[in-house]
Amino acid sequence: MTLIVSDKFINFLLGSTGASAALIGLLFVAIQITPAHTVGHTAPIERRATTESAFVALANTFFISLGGLVPDVNIGKVTLWTRPHDT
Repeated sequence: MTLIVSDKFINFLLGSTGASAALIGLLFVAIQITPAHTVGHTAPIERRATTESAFVALANTFFISLGGLVPDVNIGKVTLWTRPHDT
């Protein structure tokens, strides 16, 4: 087993993974409380865009941190895989 990420970053990656997972959960709770005001068809475009960008940022943080914890996985490849793609 080859460790790609230094041992010094393991606690940081564990904390980052846990925090981003918790914040994604809270984002889903906020959406479920008032879906019409945050992501519904009648919601302002600014609110929908903010919700989407928050989810994407937290999901990227979660998957990059989780990828850094997997042995024998290059975190650079995980980072490239989770980067936003131009459409």
